Amino acid sequence: MILLLTVTGCSDQPQVDNKQEQELIQALLYRHEFKVSSIVDELIKTGSIDQKIPTERVARTANFWTPLSYAAFIGNVAAVKLFIEKGANIHYTDANGQTPLILAAISGNMEVIEILLQAGANINAMDINNRTALVHAATAGNLLTVKYLIEKGCDPTTPHAKQNALDFALFYQHTEIVDYLKSKGLTPHN
Repeated sequence: MILLLTVTGCSDQPQVDNKQEQELIQALLYRHEFKVSSIVDELIKTGSIDQKIPTERVARTANFWTPLSYAAFIGNVAAVKLFIEKGANIHYTDANGQTPLILAAISGNMEVIEILLQAGANINAMDINNRTALVHAATAGNLLTVKYLIEKGCDPTTPHAKQNALDFALFYQHTEIVDYLKSKGLTPHN
């Protein structure tokens, strides 16, 4: 039986050991669809589909993501589809306010972004720093992702933020993104 790691010691959900957690992460990373499918079935049985697991294996900072967040970040399309089909929370936000859509934009996983948007993900959701998926895509230098998000209606102005996607593209010297955003009429905040 495979369950996901519970982050609090006082939770009434079953705890798992590091080996079980590792099995899930490896199944996602190596795209073992059968293994992911059997894990999802077990998660549904135990009501743990949105259980949080630590990000230390794929991210530099301590945080907790759901299995859907992991799958979105690494671009495991089959797992993303399966988690959504089985009721995973597409609006989950981690400690930084990042949704699965933002995580997919950071890593430039276009097919995952499309799937999440079709499932109803908020294209203009902002993290705790008022940064949208578009801002993160521009920061990471993902031109195709930037174009796609704008085409799908992402607001490039981010009115509540001190910096917008163009500011970040300028700072990180992503000249193609700078040119594209300027062609769309965006001006830097700073």
